[in-house]
Amino acid sequence: MISQNLRAYSFKLDPMNSHHASLQHFHDLVQLSAQQLLQELWTEDWIEKLGHSSNKAYKIVDEKQVQLQLNYQMVYLPSRFRRGVAERVGRILRSQQPRKDCFYSCLNATVQLGLEGNLNRLTKQVALSIQLMQGRFWRHALIRQTLRLLRRWYFKYGIDVWTLCYTDVVQPVLYKFIFPYGPDDDQMLHYRCNGQKIIYEIKLPVNAVPFSRSDWHWIQGTILLPQAIQQKIKPATKIHPQRPLLRQQTLKGGLTPFILQFPWGYENKSPKTNLSNLRDLRALSVDLGLVNLATLVVHKAGYQITPPSFLKLTPKRYRKIERLYKHSAKLQRKLDRYPKTWCAQGRRFSEYHRLQRKLDRYRNELAHTLCNQLLSQALLFNCEIIILENLGSIGTPKGAKQLSRRLSNWLRGRISQLLAYKCPSAGLHFFQVNPWGTSSYCPRCGLRGLKVRAPNDFTVSKSGRFFHCPSCGFTADRDYVGALNIYRVFRLNTSPLKSRASRRRQTLHTAIPVLYQRTGTPLNRPSGGSVTIADCSPEQCVLVTGGPCWS
Repeated sequence: MISQNLRAYSFKLDPMNSHHASLQHFHDLVQLSAQQLLQELWTEDWIEKLGHSSNKAYKIVDEKQVQLQLNYQMVYLPSRFRRGVAERVGRILRSQQPRKDCFYSCLNATVQLGLEGNLNRLTKQVALSIQLMQGRFWRHALIRQTLRLLRRWYFKYGIDVWTLCYTDVVQPVLYKFIFPYGPDDDQMLHYRCNGQKIIYEIKLPVNAVPFSRSDWHWIQGTILLPQAIQQKIKPATKIHPQRPLLRQQTLKGGLTPFILQFPWGYENKSPKTNLSNLRDLRALSVDLGLVNLATLVVHKAGYQITPPSFLKLTPKRYRKIERLYKHSAKLQRKLDRYPKTWCAQGRRFSEYHRLQRKLDRYRNELAHTLCNQLLSQALLFNCEIIILENLGSIGTPKGAKQLSRRLSNWLRGRISQLLAYKCPSAGLHFFQVNPWGTSSYCPRCGLRGLKVRAPNDFTVSKSGRFFHCPSCGFTADRDYVGALNIYRVFRLNTSPLKSRASRRRQTLHTAIPVLYQRTGTPLNRPSGGSVTIADCSPEQCVLVTGGPCWS
């Protein structure tokens, strides 16, 4: 049976086709009409109305409100065009609901705390005050962004921010082009798929300012599906792709082609097993780190059956990303220091956004490459489960900006999202466990160990990369110990004797040490096997197994 899981595939439209000019006219009309409607509806009443409704946005925002006037004449816009613009504007207004609530929560908290002092310390104080006084929890990144906005209005413009509304402080600006086609948009888009290609027809304007229905015409095109995508959608050929999104994406070279993004159904291959069977299946436990991006160990029924494997980045790639961050921070300081009316600010603003897009591409490339390697290793060792630590409960280290940046931007959230997205199509289960103390407790005896400098130097150090247990003498890399303990917590949480409520709270406080096999684990090795994933594609990257274990 085919499940309702969806996966989006993006197809670039040929920029050399004759209808590229019509697509550009369509882009301009959508942006102008959406910006005009957004300025009209930018009130807190509309944000509340859309934020507290689960209906389609175009059912709340009337499509008759979408109007556009150019050259002192009304532009003719088809009804389904107006519906798509109303849907997009409604989605933007709906997305502002949590930001508006966070704005007023921070505003109420700063009445007592003020806006002076260090921004990091103020962010923690405001977050704690909101939790205690209002009983709400907001992400620190969102609170920091809100406080930076309030401080700018308060210190630079000298305005009493406690008398302002959210819509006065934040102004709507459309940076990206997105046009959603509705489920009954046959008046704007026709398409059919035979498993090898997609034949589509789009209704586009002939000129930049269409004044009548005759200025809109149908343009036909064909998209050839790559062989890899044909193999992925082959089990789900009976499912027709859903209505796509028409958007414009900036590529690495600076080109901005138009893209049709089709949501496609796929078959969920994950077997249905109960909790008692999960504890005996072959599992791949993954510990995410900073020096080692990932440490992998394969287990089965409580036994470790492979030595650890490591994924690393090249120092060259680290240095390059650090340079981009420093350049971006320098531009941000100049943007905050000088008024927006200065002539150089526009150039700095565009350069800042270019650097941010470049960093996003690097992060997405690394996250996808790492996830593909984890999936390939799980399939290579015939694993059925991938276990990952839940990084959402880890706080950023104090006083270590580079360490905090790598932890928050490269690992936190993105890798777990991609694995949860890719594992069902690969026939794998995906679980996350509480990472508390996974690198601090001995996987052999279960007692708390020490962080030491080296396997032959048991000097205790907070930044030590190795683990030593004084009770049983087990010594190993801390990431390797973390991967073993992640599997211990998983076995405890999937125990059939525990209730669901108690399993959610289980950590290494009550975890039972897993059985330990030293077969195949190299002893007395100065360094473990590793591989760099920065300069090779996911298909060319091969793990070198073997890791440090001194006992």
